[in-house]
Amino acid sequence: MNRREIASAFALALMILMVFSWNVPVVLTQLETYDYGDAPDPPYPSLLASDGARHYPGTIWLGSNVDFEFNSIQAGDNYDDGVDFWGPGPWWWIYVPGQEGAVFIHVRGSGVGYLHGWFDWNQDGDWDDTGENVFSSINVSAPEDINLDFIVPADALPGETWARFRVDDQNLNEVTGFAGNGEVEDYKVEIAEVDYGDAPDPYPTLLASNGACHSIDGWTYLGAGVDGEPDGQPDANALGDDNNGVDDEDGVVFTSLLIPGMMASVDVTSSVPAEESAYLNAWVDFNADGDWADLGEYIFENMLLYGGLDSLTFLVPSEATPGMTYARFRFSRMELLSFDGWASDGEVEDYQVEIEAAPVPVPVPVPVGGELLLPSMLELPVILLLAFALAIAGIIGILIKKRIL
Repeated sequence: MNRREIASAFALALMILMVFSWNVPVVLTQLETYDYGDAPDPPYPSLLASDGARHYPGTIWLGSNVDFEFNSIQAGDNYDDGVDFWGPGPWWWIYVPGQEGAVFIHVRGSGVGYLHGWFDWNQDGDWDDTGENVFSSINVSAPEDINLDFIVPADALPGETWARFRVDDQNLNEVTGFAGNGEVEDYKVEIAEVDYGDAPDPYPTLLASNGACHSIDGWTYLGAGVDGEPDGQPDANALGDDNNGVDDEDGVVFTSLLIPGMMASVDVTSSVPAEESAYLNAWVDFNADGDWADLGEYIFENMLLYGGLDSLTFLVPSEATPGMTYARFRFSRMELLSFDGWASDGEVEDYQVEIEAAPVPVPVPVPVGGELLLPSMLELPVILLLAFALAIAGIIGILIKKRIL
């Protein structure tokens, strides 16, 4: 290498060193480390460019520890472990529209802080809608474990969505931006799909009436399948559940007339997970008074079924009111369901049924003291028929005497 080449190499090295020495402080200043959320961005505000939620290292955090990043790590935060989810089922981490849910939050460190939480109930990619700031400004003193209950909105969309939780020492209750000392944790959560009944009012069908409803688990149902609805579907013909084009009211077939004082029969088709069973509970409103709460209306109580076709019988009370009425069938691995309320799995099916008129008793002649007395309930046509028969017998007797026959 000649002198010119050596000089050129030295100059290039000096320039690189100068550029590096000038820019390192600037780069380090711009890349300060914070704790960020990790919900997907877009659509959620997690990255620094979206003014994502962030905190600096401090004295209060969620769960076992907190780490810090130059920006939101979209692959997930290693220390998101400060929140446990509690839903009614079919599994504890699944929330159900219209039902109670809870979170159990572990605040660690020391000092006073404030908890804030959001759920994207309508899955529109933000936490800005009414009812999505589930709790705010909950005062805590670290270390502390706290349980917070809430009601999942009835119109929460089934499927996967995201929740964000923040603890800070400034009580900002903001879903984005810098909030000082604390931590942000984001979680994917699941909202269950729910099946409702479709008997008309005043039967308990709507959620507002504590209507019968079941979280759908995909394995426990009546008939060929089950679909979900956002609420009960009251219908005069009990066909509201089929208005979405899916006929899932197919698990029960009445195979006889419903006649007061006589046995009736139904075929029930059910599905359960392999080698498991579930319970059938069913009611018929025999007096057509708009409920299933009267004596004798609970026709199947906690009947254990193992899946497939079962032919069952029940007694129609002798005092049952003739005409149209309604029946409800519920199938679930939960025992002793009522005709209203929520169940963790299974299906509810409502049916319009007809009770036939009671048969009219046939009068029978009753012999008393050697004499044949006709009951008073015999009507004139019957009496005339008997008189005609006696007349014919008399004529035949006369003809025999005269040897005409």
